[in-house]
Amino acid sequence: MTEVFIEPFNFEKIYLQYFLGNMVIFYYVFVMVLSFACAYFNMSNKNFFILLTISSIILAVYLELPILIITLFLTGLFCYKGFRWIFG
Repeated sequence: MTEVFIEPFNFEKIYLQYFLGNMVIFYYVFVMVLSFACAYFNMSNKNFFILLTISSIILAVYLELPILIITLFLTGLFCYKGFRWIFG
Protein backbone atom coordinates (compact mmCIF):
# COMPACT_ATOMS: atom_id res chain seq x y z
CA MET A 1 0.00 0.00 0.00
CA THR A 2 1.54 3.28 -1.11
CA GLU A 3 0.51 6.52 0.47
CA VAL A 4 1.53 10.00 -0.47
CA PHE A 5 2.28 12.34 2.38
CA ILE A 6 2.53 16.11 2.10
CA GLU A 7 5.64 17.51 3.71
CA PRO A 8 4.36 20.10 6.21
CA PHE A 9 7.00 22.81 5.62
CA ASN A 10 7.34 22.55 1.84
CA PHE A 11 5.18 25.61 1.19
CA GLU A 12 6.17 25.93 -2.46
CA LYS A 13 4.88 22.46 -3.28
CA ILE A 14 1.76 22.86 -1.17
CA TYR A 15 0.69 26.16 -2.71
CA LEU A 16 1.77 25.58 -6.28
CA GLN A 17 0.72 21.97 -6.78
CA TYR A 18 -2.15 21.45 -4.39
CA PHE A 19 -3.69 24.89 -3.91
CA LEU A 20 -3.55 26.58 -7.30
CA GLY A 21 -2.22 23.84 -9.55
CA ASN A 22 -0.08 26.06 -11.74
CA MET A 23 2.79 28.45 -11.07
CA VAL A 24 1.52 31.09 -13.49
CA ILE A 25 -1.87 31.25 -11.76
CA PHE A 26 -0.09 31.52 -8.42
CA TYR A 27 1.84 34.58 -9.65
CA TYR A 28 -1.31 36.29 -10.92
CA VAL A 29 -3.01 35.70 -7.57
CA PHE A 30 0.11 37.03 -5.82
CA VAL A 31 0.02 40.23 -7.88
CA MET A 32 -3.71 40.67 -7.19
CA VAL A 33 -3.19 40.23 -3.44
CA LEU A 34 -0.26 42.65 -3.57
CA SER A 35 -2.44 45.20 -5.39
CA PHE A 36 -5.23 44.74 -2.85
CA ALA A 37 -2.89 45.21 0.12
CA CYS A 38 -1.22 48.29 -1.36
CA ALA A 39 -4.56 49.90 -2.23
CA TYR A 40 -6.06 49.07 1.16
CA PHE A 41 -3.15 50.68 3.02
CA ASN A 42 -3.05 53.70 0.64
CA MET A 43 0.45 53.19 -0.69
CA SER A 44 1.54 55.96 -3.02
CA ASN A 45 1.42 55.33 -6.75
CA LYS A 46 5.18 55.78 -7.20
CA ASN A 47 6.07 53.22 -4.53
CA PHE A 48 3.49 50.76 -5.82
CA PHE A 49 4.71 51.02 -9.41
CA ILE A 50 8.30 50.41 -8.34
CA LEU A 51 7.26 47.39 -6.27
CA LEU A 52 5.04 46.06 -9.05
CA THR A 53 7.74 46.47 -11.71
CA ILE A 54 10.38 44.71 -9.64
CA SER A 55 8.05 41.85 -8.70
CA SER A 56 6.84 41.41 -12.31
CA ILE A 57 10.39 41.23 -13.62
CA ILE A 58 11.54 38.80 -10.92
CA LEU A 59 8.57 36.48 -11.40
CA ALA A 60 8.85 36.51 -15.20
CA VAL A 61 12.58 35.80 -15.11
CA TYR A 62 12.02 32.96 -12.66
CA LEU A 63 9.54 31.28 -15.01
CA GLU A 64 11.52 32.27 -18.13
CA LEU A 65 8.41 33.74 -19.78
CA PRO A 66 9.07 37.34 -20.90
CA ILE A 67 5.41 37.98 -21.79
CA LEU A 68 4.60 37.72 -18.07
CA ILE A 69 6.38 41.03 -17.42
CA ILE A 70 3.73 42.92 -19.37
CA THR A 71 0.72 40.84 -18.33
CA LEU A 72 1.59 40.77 -14.62
CA PHE A 73 2.24 44.51 -14.66
CA LEU A 74 -1.06 45.27 -16.39
CA THR A 75 -2.98 42.90 -14.11
CA GLY A 76 -1.48 44.55 -11.05
CA LEU A 77 -2.10 48.04 -12.43
CA PHE A 78 -5.78 47.44 -13.22
CA CYS A 79 -6.40 45.65 -9.92
CA TYR A 80 -4.68 48.45 -8.01
CA LYS A 81 -6.67 51.17 -9.76
CA GLY A 82 -9.89 49.23 -9.14
CA PHE A 83 -9.15 48.66 -5.49
CA ARG A 84 -8.12 52.32 -5.03
CA TRP A 85 -11.46 53.33 -6.52
CA ILE A 86 -13.30 50.96 -4.14
CA PHE A 87 -11.38 52.07 -1.04
CA GLY A 88 -11.09 55.68 -2.27
